[in-house]
Amino acid sequence: MHGMKPGVSTVLMQQQVTEDLHKRAAEIKSANKDKTWAQSYQEAALSLTTEIKAGAGNPNSRYGLSGYGSAASWSMFPNSTFGGREEAEKLARINEAHGRTYGLKGLEDNTNGHFSKEEIDALTNPQADEALQQTSTFKLRNYIDAHNRSVNRKDEKITYSQGVAALNRSIGNSSVQPKKDPYEEVAQRIDAQYNITQPTVARANKLGVIGNLPPAEIRTGTQGAYDVSLTAIHYGLPEQVAPIAGAVWALESSWGNKESGDNNYFGIKGEGTVRDTQEYSNGSMVSTSAEFKDYRSKREGIGDFVKLLQKPRYAAVLTASTPLEALKALKAAGYATDPDYVSKTSSILRDMGINPKRPFINQNLTGAGSSNPATMGAAARDFITGNTGVGTGAHVHVALNNPDQVKVNPSSILDNLYVNGKPLRTQFAKTSGYGPRTAPTPGASTFHQGIDFATPTGTRISVRGARYMGTSYDKKSGYYNIYRLPNGYEILLMHGHRSNAG
Repeated sequence: MHGMKPGVSTVLMQQQVTEDLHKRAAEIKSANKDKTWAQSYQEAALSLTTEIKAGAGNPNSRYGLSGYGSAASWSMFPNSTFGGREEAEKLARINEAHGRTYGLKGLEDNTNGHFSKEEIDALTNPQADEALQQTSTFKLRNYIDAHNRSVNRKDEKITYSQGVAALNRSIGNSSVQPKKDPYEEVAQRIDAQYNITQPTVARANKLGVIGNLPPAEIRTGTQGAYDVSLTAIHYGLPEQVAPIAGAVWALESSWGNKESGDNNYFGIKGEGTVRDTQEYSNGSMVSTSAEFKDYRSKREGIGDFVKLLQKPRYAAVLTASTPLEALKALKAAGYATDPDYVSKTSSILRDMGINPKRPFINQNLTGAGSSNPATMGAAARDFITGNTGVGTGAHVHVALNNPDQVKVNPSSILDNLYVNGKPLRTQFAKTSGYGPRTAPTPGASTFHQGIDFATPTGTRISVRGARYMGTSYDKKSGYYNIYRLPNGYEILLMHGHRSNAG
Protein backbone atom coordinates (compact mmCIF):
# COMPACT_ATOMS: atom_id res chain seq x y z
CA MET A 1 0.00 0.00 0.00
CA HIS A 2 1.16 3.49 -0.73
CA GLY A 3 1.05 6.50 1.57
CA MET A 4 -1.21 9.43 0.81
CA LYS A 5 0.45 12.11 -1.26
CA PRO A 6 1.81 15.17 0.54
CA GLY A 7 -0.52 18.12 0.19
CA VAL A 8 -3.74 16.05 0.16
CA SER A 9 -6.43 18.09 1.88
CA THR A 10 -7.80 17.14 5.29
CA VAL A 11 -11.20 16.59 3.70
CA LEU A 12 -9.78 14.08 1.22
CA MET A 13 -7.85 12.34 4.00
CA GLN A 14 -11.05 12.03 6.04
CA GLN A 15 -12.95 10.71 3.03
CA GLN A 16 -10.28 8.07 2.43
CA VAL A 17 -10.24 6.95 6.06
CA THR A 18 -14.04 6.90 6.21
CA GLU A 19 -14.25 4.78 3.03
CA ASP A 20 -11.73 2.35 4.49
CA LEU A 21 -13.71 2.17 7.74
CA HIS A 22 -16.94 1.24 5.91
CA LYS A 23 -15.14 -1.35 3.79
CA ARG A 24 -13.37 -2.92 6.76
CA ALA A 25 -16.56 -3.02 8.85
CA ALA A 26 -18.41 -4.72 5.98
CA GLU A 27 -15.66 -7.35 5.68
CA ILE A 28 -15.82 -8.05 9.41
CA LYS A 29 -19.63 -8.29 9.34
CA SER A 30 -19.53 -10.58 6.30
CA ALA A 31 -17.03 -12.91 7.99
CA ASN A 32 -19.08 -13.11 11.19
CA LYS A 33 -22.85 -12.88 10.69
CA ASP A 34 -23.49 -12.92 14.46
CA LYS A 35 -21.78 -9.58 14.98
CA THR A 36 -23.88 -6.45 14.98
CA TRP A 37 -22.96 -3.52 12.79
CA ALA A 38 -21.98 -1.61 15.92
CA GLN A 39 -19.55 -4.37 16.92
CA SER A 40 -18.20 -4.57 13.37
CA TYR A 41 -17.58 -0.82 13.25
CA GLN A 42 -15.97 -0.90 16.68
CA GLU A 43 -13.54 -3.62 15.61
CA ALA A 44 -12.89 -1.92 12.27
CA ALA A 45 -12.19 1.45 13.89
CA LEU A 46 -9.82 -0.13 16.42
CA SER A 47 -7.76 -1.91 13.74
CA LEU A 48 -7.80 1.18 11.52
CA THR A 49 -6.60 3.59 14.21
CA THR A 50 -3.93 1.09 15.31
CA GLU A 51 -2.69 0.90 11.70
CA ILE A 52 -2.65 4.70 11.39
CA LYS A 53 -0.63 5.08 14.60
CA ALA A 54 1.86 2.41 13.53
CA GLY A 55 2.41 4.04 10.13
CA ALA A 56 2.65 7.67 11.29
CA GLY A 57 5.28 9.53 9.28
CA ASN A 58 6.09 6.52 7.07
CA PRO A 59 5.53 7.46 3.41
CA ASN A 60 5.25 3.74 2.53
CA SER A 61 2.28 3.31 4.85
CA ARG A 62 -1.19 3.91 3.46
CA TYR A 63 -1.82 6.47 6.18
CA GLY A 64 1.75 7.56 6.82
CA LEU A 65 1.21 11.07 5.49
CA SER A 66 -2.41 11.44 6.56
CA GLY A 67 -1.68 13.84 9.41
CA TYR A 68 -3.55 11.78 12.01
CA GLY A 69 -0.55 9.97 13.52
CA SER A 70 -0.55 9.24 17.23
CA ALA A 71 -3.79 11.23 17.68
CA ALA A 72 -5.74 8.64 15.68
CA SER A 73 -8.78 7.53 17.69
CA TRP A 74 -12.55 7.15 17.54
CA SER A 75 -12.80 10.93 17.62
CA MET A 76 -11.42 11.19 14.10
CA PHE A 77 -14.70 9.73 12.82
CA PRO A 78 -17.50 12.32 12.87
CA ASN A 79 -21.00 11.14 13.67
CA SER A 80 -21.95 11.43 10.00
CA THR A 81 -19.43 8.64 9.29
CA PHE A 82 -21.93 6.09 10.57
CA GLY A 83 -24.94 7.28 8.57
CA GLY A 84 -26.96 4.52 6.95
CA ARG A 85 -25.97 1.88 9.53
CA GLU A 86 -28.73 1.86 12.13
CA GLU A 87 -26.85 0.20 14.96
CA ALA A 88 -23.59 1.99 14.20
CA GLU A 89 -25.47 5.28 14.15
CA LYS A 90 -26.85 4.41 17.56
CA LEU A 91 -23.34 3.72 18.83
CA ALA A 92 -22.08 7.03 17.46
CA ARG A 93 -24.90 9.04 19.04
CA ILE A 94 -25.45 6.92 22.13
CA ASN A 95 -25.21 9.68 24.72
CA GLU A 96 -25.78 12.88 22.81
CA ALA A 97 -29.37 13.43 23.98
CA HIS A 98 -28.42 12.71 27.56
CA GLY A 99 -25.44 15.06 27.32
CA ARG A 100 -27.66 17.92 26.23
CA THR A 101 -30.26 17.16 28.91
CA TYR A 102 -28.31 16.19 32.00
CA GLY A 103 -24.77 17.61 31.63
CA LEU A 104 -22.25 16.88 34.37
CA LYS A 105 -24.94 15.66 36.78
CA GLY A 106 -25.95 13.06 34.21
CA LEU A 107 -22.43 11.63 34.39
CA GLU A 108 -22.38 11.71 38.20
CA ASP A 109 -25.69 9.81 38.26
CA ASN A 110 -24.73 7.75 35.18
CA THR A 111 -28.25 8.34 33.92
CA ASN A 112 -29.88 5.13 32.65
CA GLY A 113 -26.57 3.28 33.20
CA HIS A 114 -25.21 4.19 29.78
CA PHE A 115 -21.64 3.63 31.00
CA SER A 116 -20.81 0.22 32.43
CA LYS A 117 -18.41 -0.11 35.35
CA GLU A 118 -15.92 -1.77 33.00
CA GLU A 119 -16.10 1.17 30.61
CA ILE A 120 -15.59 3.66 33.45
CA ASP A 121 -12.61 1.72 34.76
CA ALA A 122 -11.12 1.69 31.26
CA LEU A 123 -11.06 5.51 31.23
CA THR A 124 -8.35 5.57 33.90
CA ASN A 125 -6.75 2.12 33.68
CA PRO A 126 -3.95 2.01 31.08
CA GLN A 127 -3.95 -1.80 31.32
CA ALA A 128 -7.60 -2.11 30.27
CA ASP A 129 -8.60 -3.74 27.00
CA GLU A 130 -7.75 -1.34 24.19
CA ALA A 131 -11.09 -1.83 22.40
CA LEU A 132 -12.92 -1.00 25.63
CA GLN A 133 -10.75 2.11 26.12
CA GLN A 134 -11.54 3.26 22.60
CA THR A 135 -15.30 2.72 22.98
CA SER A 136 -15.68 4.33 26.41
CA THR A 137 -13.51 7.31 25.45
CA PHE A 138 -15.54 7.80 22.28
CA LYS A 139 -18.85 7.65 24.19
CA LEU A 140 -17.67 10.16 26.80
CA ARG A 141 -16.33 12.58 24.18
CA ASN A 142 -19.63 12.38 22.31
CA TYR A 143 -21.55 13.12 25.51
CA ILE A 144 -19.34 16.09 26.40
CA ASP A 145 -19.38 17.55 22.90
CA ALA A 146 -23.17 17.32 22.77
CA HIS A 147 -23.47 19.12 26.10
CA ASN A 148 -20.94 21.81 25.23
CA ARG A 149 -22.70 22.60 21.97
CA SER A 150 -25.97 23.08 23.86
CA VAL A 151 -24.69 25.79 26.25
CA ASN A 152 -23.31 29.23 25.56
CA ARG A 153 -21.47 30.19 28.74
CA LYS A 154 -17.90 28.92 29.11
CA ASP A 155 -18.37 28.11 32.79
CA GLU A 156 -21.20 25.71 31.93
CA LYS A 157 -19.07 23.64 29.60
CA ILE A 158 -17.49 20.34 30.66
CA THR A 159 -13.89 19.30 30.25
CA TYR A 160 -12.91 15.73 29.50
CA SER A 161 -11.15 15.31 32.86
CA GLN A 162 -14.25 16.58 34.68
CA GLY A 163 -16.28 13.97 32.84
CA VAL A 164 -13.93 11.15 33.81
CA ALA A 165 -14.02 12.23 37.48
CA ALA A 166 -17.84 12.50 37.46
CA LEU A 167 -18.26 8.99 36.04
CA ASN A 168 -15.91 7.60 38.67
CA ARG A 169 -18.00 9.25 41.38
CA SER A 170 -21.01 7.43 39.96
CA ILE A 171 -19.42 4.10 40.92
CA GLY A 172 -18.18 5.32 44.29
CA ASN A 173 -14.60 6.05 43.24
CA SER A 174 -14.09 9.59 44.55
CA SER A 175 -10.29 9.27 44.46
CA VAL A 176 -10.25 10.26 40.79
CA GLN A 177 -10.29 14.05 40.71
CA PRO A 178 -10.40 16.41 37.72
CA LYS A 179 -6.77 16.96 36.85
CA LYS A 180 -5.39 20.40 36.09
CA ASP A 181 -4.39 19.71 32.53
CA PRO A 182 -2.72 22.84 31.11
CA TYR A 183 -3.86 21.95 27.59
CA GLU A 184 -7.46 21.69 28.75
CA GLU A 185 -7.10 25.01 30.53
CA VAL A 186 -5.96 26.62 27.27
CA ALA A 187 -8.86 24.99 25.41
CA GLN A 188 -11.28 26.39 27.98
CA ARG A 189 -9.75 29.85 27.76
CA ILE A 190 -10.24 30.05 24.00
CA ASP A 191 -13.56 28.18 24.17
CA ALA A 192 -12.29 25.35 21.99
CA GLN A 193 -12.79 22.24 24.12
CA TYR A 194 -13.14 20.19 20.95
CA ASN A 195 -9.34 20.36 20.73
CA ILE A 196 -9.37 17.98 23.70
CA THR A 197 -12.53 15.98 23.10
CA GLN A 198 -11.90 15.60 19.36
CA PRO A 199 -8.09 15.69 19.26
CA THR A 200 -5.84 15.60 16.26
CA VAL A 201 -2.11 16.27 16.27
CA ALA A 202 -2.66 19.73 14.81
CA ARG A 203 -5.35 20.65 17.34
CA ALA A 204 -3.37 19.36 20.31
CA ASN A 205 -0.18 21.12 19.28
CA LYS A 206 -2.06 24.34 18.57
CA LEU A 207 -3.00 24.45 22.26
CA GLY A 208 0.67 24.13 23.12
CA VAL A 209 1.55 27.04 20.85
CA ILE A 210 -1.18 29.29 22.25
CA GLY A 211 -0.43 28.39 25.87
CA ASN A 212 3.36 28.44 25.53
CA LEU A 213 3.42 24.75 26.44
CA PRO A 214 5.54 21.97 24.99
CA PRO A 215 4.00 20.18 21.98
CA ALA A 216 1.25 17.83 23.12
CA GLU A 217 2.25 15.25 20.50
CA ILE A 218 5.78 14.38 19.36
CA ARG A 219 5.55 13.68 15.65
CA THR A 220 8.05 11.94 13.37
CA GLY A 221 10.27 13.49 10.71
CA THR A 222 11.33 17.14 10.59
CA GLN A 223 8.21 18.25 12.47
CA GLY A 224 9.10 15.82 15.22
CA ALA A 225 12.59 17.27 15.51
CA TYR A 226 11.04 20.69 16.16
CA ASP A 227 8.62 19.14 18.68
CA VAL A 228 11.53 17.57 20.54
CA SER A 229 13.53 20.81 20.53
CA LEU A 230 10.66 22.89 21.89
CA THR A 231 9.89 20.26 24.54
CA ALA A 232 13.55 20.29 25.59
CA ILE A 233 13.32 24.06 26.18
CA HIS A 234 10.49 23.46 28.64
CA TYR A 235 12.70 20.99 30.50
CA GLY A 236 15.46 23.56 30.83
CA LEU A 237 17.67 23.22 27.74
CA PRO A 238 18.89 26.75 26.87
CA GLU A 239 16.97 28.18 23.94
CA GLN A 240 19.99 29.13 21.85
CA VAL A 241 21.17 25.50 21.61
CA ALA A 242 17.81 23.69 21.89
CA PRO A 243 17.79 22.28 18.32
CA ILE A 244 20.58 19.87 19.28
CA ALA A 245 17.89 17.86 21.07
CA GLY A 246 16.03 17.45 17.79
CA ALA A 247 19.22 16.61 15.89
CA VAL A 248 20.35 13.96 18.40
CA TRP A 249 16.82 12.54 18.48
CA ALA A 250 16.73 12.33 14.67
CA LEU A 251 20.13 10.64 14.41
CA GLU A 252 19.59 8.15 17.23
CA SER A 253 16.03 7.21 16.28
CA SER A 254 15.94 7.69 12.51
CA TRP A 255 13.66 10.73 12.87
CA GLY A 256 11.50 9.15 15.54
CA ASN A 257 10.93 5.79 13.83
CA LYS A 258 13.12 3.62 16.08
CA GLU A 259 13.32 3.22 19.85
CA SER A 260 16.30 2.04 21.92
CA GLY A 261 13.97 1.29 24.86
CA ASP A 262 10.35 2.15 25.52
CA ASN A 263 9.98 5.83 24.49
CA ASN A 264 13.78 6.09 24.41
CA TYR A 265 14.77 7.93 21.24
CA PHE A 266 18.17 9.17 22.42
CA GLY A 267 20.00 5.89 23.00
CA ILE A 268 20.30 6.62 26.74
CA LYS A 269 21.58 3.56 28.55
CA GLY A 270 20.34 2.26 31.89
CA GLU A 271 18.05 -0.32 33.39
CA GLY A 272 15.33 -1.25 30.94
CA THR A 273 15.35 -2.91 27.50
CA VAL A 274 18.26 -5.07 26.35
CA ARG A 275 18.84 -5.08 22.63
CA ASP A 276 21.54 -5.51 19.99
CA THR A 277 23.24 -2.33 18.84
CA GLN A 278 26.33 -1.07 17.04
CA GLU A 279 29.00 1.16 18.52
CA TYR A 280 32.39 2.53 17.52
CA SER A 281 35.36 0.84 19.16
CA ASN A 282 38.99 1.49 18.23
CA GLY A 283 37.94 3.31 15.09
CA SER A 284 35.51 0.74 13.71
CA MET A 285 31.88 -0.20 14.13
CA VAL A 286 31.22 -3.36 16.16
CA SER A 287 28.06 -5.22 17.11
CA THR A 288 27.29 -5.50 20.79
CA SER A 289 24.43 -5.81 23.26
CA ALA A 290 23.39 -3.01 25.60
CA GLU A 291 20.62 -2.11 28.06
CA PHE A 292 18.62 1.04 27.41
CA LYS A 293 16.32 2.98 29.72
CA ASP A 294 12.55 2.70 29.39
CA TYR A 295 10.23 5.70 29.82
CA ARG A 296 6.50 6.07 30.35
CA SER A 297 6.16 8.65 27.60
CA LYS A 298 8.12 10.36 24.83
CA ARG A 299 8.09 13.56 26.83
CA GLU A 300 9.64 11.83 29.85
CA GLY A 301 12.42 10.52 27.61
CA ILE A 302 13.15 14.04 26.34
CA GLY A 303 13.20 15.33 29.91
CA ASP A 304 15.77 12.72 30.90
CA PHE A 305 17.97 13.71 27.97
CA VAL A 306 17.96 17.31 29.24
CA LYS A 307 18.60 16.07 32.77
CA LEU A 308 21.61 14.16 31.48
CA LEU A 309 23.01 17.32 29.86
CA GLN A 310 22.69 19.13 33.19
CA LYS A 311 25.42 16.96 34.70
CA PRO A 312 28.79 18.70 35.27
CA ARG A 313 30.54 16.82 32.46
CA TYR A 314 28.23 18.51 29.92
CA ALA A 315 28.52 22.04 31.33
CA ALA A 316 30.06 23.33 28.10
CA VAL A 317 27.00 22.15 26.17
CA LEU A 318 24.63 24.33 28.20
CA THR A 319 26.87 27.41 28.04
CA ALA A 320 27.48 27.19 24.27
CA SER A 321 26.19 30.12 22.25
CA THR A 322 25.21 28.20 19.10
CA PRO A 323 23.97 24.68 18.29
CA LEU A 324 27.26 23.88 16.52
CA GLU A 325 29.31 24.80 19.60
CA ALA A 326 26.96 22.70 21.72
CA LEU A 327 27.35 19.66 19.46
CA LYS A 328 31.12 19.92 19.60
CA ALA A 329 30.97 20.11 23.40
CA LEU A 330 28.59 17.14 23.47
CA LYS A 331 31.01 15.03 21.44
CA ALA A 332 34.02 16.17 23.49
CA ALA A 333 32.24 15.18 26.71
CA GLY A 334 31.90 11.62 25.46
CA TYR A 335 28.19 11.45 24.60
CA ALA A 336 28.96 9.71 21.28
CA THR A 337 31.85 7.62 19.97
CA ASP A 338 31.20 8.19 16.27
CA PRO A 339 34.05 10.39 14.95
CA ASP A 340 31.63 11.99 12.47
CA TYR A 341 28.98 12.73 15.09
CA VAL A 342 29.25 16.52 14.85
CA SER A 343 29.09 16.62 11.06
CA LYS A 344 26.14 14.21 11.00
CA THR A 345 24.09 16.13 13.57
CA SER A 346 25.01 19.46 11.96
CA SER A 347 23.73 18.12 8.65
CA ILE A 348 20.47 17.18 10.36
CA LEU A 349 20.14 20.71 11.71
CA ARG A 350 20.43 22.04 8.17
CA ASP A 351 17.77 19.53 7.06
CA MET A 352 15.58 21.04 9.77
CA GLY A 353 16.23 24.49 8.33
CA ILE A 354 18.36 25.43 11.34
CA ASN A 355 21.56 27.42 10.99
CA PRO A 356 23.95 25.62 13.38
CA LYS A 357 26.24 28.66 13.52
CA ARG A 358 23.62 31.01 14.96
CA PRO A 359 21.74 31.03 18.26
CA PHE A 360 18.28 29.53 17.92
CA ILE A 361 15.26 31.83 18.41
CA ASN A 362 12.24 30.09 19.91
CA GLN A 363 9.49 31.52 17.76
CA ASN A 364 6.95 29.37 15.97
CA LEU A 365 6.86 29.66 12.20
CA THR A 366 3.14 28.95 11.84
CA GLY A 367 -0.10 30.67 11.01
CA ALA A 368 -1.29 30.28 14.60
CA GLY A 369 -2.08 33.18 16.90
CA SER A 370 1.37 33.22 18.44
CA SER A 371 2.97 34.21 15.15
CA ASN A 372 0.27 36.63 14.02
CA PRO A 373 1.75 40.14 13.73
CA ALA A 374 -1.32 41.50 15.51
CA THR A 375 -0.25 39.71 18.68
CA MET A 376 3.53 40.01 18.39
CA GLY A 377 4.04 43.75 18.73
CA ALA A 378 7.37 45.17 17.58
CA ALA A 379 8.77 41.68 17.01
CA ALA A 380 6.91 41.64 13.68
CA ARG A 381 7.28 45.27 12.64
CA ASP A 382 5.64 46.00 9.29
CA PHE A 383 7.62 46.91 6.18
CA ILE A 384 6.41 50.03 4.33
CA THR A 385 7.00 49.76 0.60
CA GLY A 386 8.41 52.64 -1.41
CA ASN A 387 10.48 53.45 -4.47
CA THR A 388 14.01 53.87 -3.09
CA GLY A 389 17.21 52.45 -4.50
CA VAL A 390 17.69 51.27 -8.08
CA GLY A 391 14.60 49.95 -9.83
CA THR A 392 11.97 50.43 -12.51
CA GLY A 393 9.30 51.88 -10.23
CA ALA A 394 7.53 51.26 -6.94
CA HIS A 395 7.80 47.61 -5.91
CA VAL A 396 9.04 45.33 -3.16
CA HIS A 397 12.01 43.02 -3.67
CA VAL A 398 11.77 39.86 -1.54
CA ALA A 399 15.02 38.01 -0.88
CA LEU A 400 16.11 35.23 1.45
CA ASN A 401 19.56 34.71 2.95
CA ASN A 402 20.57 31.18 3.79
CA PRO A 403 23.00 30.29 6.62
CA ASP A 404 26.01 30.94 4.39
CA GLN A 405 24.74 34.40 3.44
CA VAL A 406 24.19 33.39 -0.18
CA LYS A 407 20.83 34.50 -1.57
CA VAL A 408 18.46 31.67 -2.44
CA ASN A 409 15.00 31.37 -3.97
CA PRO A 410 12.54 33.01 -1.53
CA SER A 411 9.43 31.24 -2.86
CA SER A 412 9.17 29.11 0.29
CA ILE A 413 8.49 32.13 2.52
CA LEU A 414 6.05 34.08 0.35
CA ASP A 415 3.12 32.85 2.46
CA ASN A 416 4.73 34.54 5.47
CA LEU A 417 4.18 37.93 3.85
CA TYR A 418 0.74 39.47 4.42
CA VAL A 419 -1.02 42.66 3.43
CA ASN A 420 -4.33 43.43 5.20
CA GLY A 421 -4.59 39.87 6.46
CA LYS A 422 -4.12 38.18 3.08
CA PRO A 423 -0.97 36.75 1.45
CA LEU A 424 0.99 39.36 -0.49
CA ARG A 425 1.43 37.06 -3.49
CA THR A 426 -2.36 36.77 -3.99
CA GLN A 427 -2.90 40.54 -4.23
CA PHE A 428 -0.03 41.97 -6.28
CA ALA A 429 1.44 41.08 -9.66
CA LYS A 430 4.86 39.42 -9.74
CA THR A 431 6.99 41.59 -11.99
CA SER A 432 10.29 39.69 -11.80
CA GLY A 433 10.92 36.14 -10.64
CA TYR A 434 13.98 34.48 -9.16
CA GLY A 435 16.71 33.40 -11.58
CA PRO A 436 18.16 34.41 -14.98
CA ARG A 437 16.61 37.44 -16.65
CA THR A 438 17.28 40.28 -19.09
CA ALA A 439 18.62 43.25 -17.13
CA PRO A 440 15.64 45.66 -16.77
CA THR A 441 17.86 48.74 -16.34
CA PRO A 442 21.49 49.52 -17.20
CA GLY A 443 23.78 47.95 -14.61
CA ALA A 444 21.11 45.63 -13.20
CA SER A 445 21.95 41.96 -12.71
CA THR A 446 21.10 39.30 -15.27
CA PHE A 447 20.41 36.87 -12.44
CA HIS A 448 17.66 38.11 -10.17
CA GLN A 449 18.36 37.04 -6.60
CA GLY A 450 14.85 37.72 -5.32
CA ILE A 451 11.22 38.12 -6.38
CA ASP A 452 9.58 41.48 -7.17
CA PHE A 453 5.94 42.41 -6.62
CA ALA A 454 4.26 45.57 -7.93
CA THR A 455 3.27 47.11 -4.60
CA PRO A 456 2.30 50.81 -4.56
CA THR A 457 4.28 53.10 -2.27
CA GLY A 458 2.93 52.94 1.27
CA THR A 459 1.82 49.30 1.21
CA ARG A 460 2.25 47.76 4.69
CA ILE A 461 3.67 44.23 4.61
CA SER A 462 3.46 42.10 7.75
CA VAL A 463 5.90 39.23 8.20
CA ARG A 464 4.47 36.27 10.06
CA GLY A 465 6.62 34.02 12.20
CA ALA A 466 9.74 36.18 11.96
CA ARG A 467 11.48 38.62 14.25
CA TYR A 468 12.28 42.13 13.05
CA MET A 469 16.06 42.65 13.23
CA GLY A 470 16.48 46.17 11.89
CA THR A 471 16.41 48.55 8.95
CA SER A 472 19.37 49.44 6.69
CA TYR A 473 20.03 51.49 3.58
CA ASP A 474 22.24 51.36 0.52
CA LYS A 475 22.08 53.08 -2.85
CA LYS A 476 21.10 49.93 -4.75
CA SER A 477 18.57 48.37 -2.35
CA GLY A 478 17.22 51.58 -0.87
CA TYR A 479 15.71 51.18 2.59
CA TYR A 480 15.39 47.51 3.51
CA ASN A 481 14.19 45.57 6.55
CA ILE A 482 15.74 42.39 7.89
CA TYR A 483 13.64 39.68 9.58
CA ARG A 484 15.04 36.59 11.28
CA LEU A 485 13.21 33.28 10.97
CA PRO A 486 13.43 30.67 13.75
CA ASN A 487 15.51 28.47 11.44
CA GLY A 488 18.27 31.10 11.19
CA TYR A 489 17.44 32.30 7.69
CA GLU A 490 16.79 35.99 7.05
CA ILE A 491 14.06 37.63 4.97
CA LEU A 492 15.12 40.84 3.22
CA LEU A 493 12.45 43.27 1.99
CA MET A 494 13.99 45.98 -0.20
CA HIS A 495 13.16 49.32 -1.88
CA GLY A 496 11.12 50.46 1.11
CA HIS A 497 9.89 53.87 2.13
CA ARG A 498 12.24 56.05 4.21
CA SER A 499 9.73 55.83 7.11
CA ASN A 500 11.06 52.32 7.80
CA ALA A 501 14.11 53.95 9.34
CA GLY A 502 12.14 56.27 11.63
